[in-house]
Amino acid sequence: MKRKSTIHQFVLMPLLAGLFGYAIFFTILLICKWLGCIIDTTQTFSVDTVDLLIGMVGFVLLFMVRVLENFSKTH
Repeated sequence: MKRKSTIHQFVLMPLLAGLFGYAIFFTILLICKWLGCIIDTTQTFSVDTVDLLIGMVGFVLLFMVRVLENFSKTH
């Protein structure tokens, strides 16, 4: 039973936090691009692979925060 709790705490929760961070960053990026298209009518709205990679910044940040929180609780 303890192993399942450990896997949940050290693997599942950081992954879920990372996905949440990715969603936040990507949503903010999309909103900013959309507003840019509304303000500047000559600009076209497009999502590039660079935008997907920028969203990964949010994943990494929140994933690492959650992992470091887990290690600080155990020591």
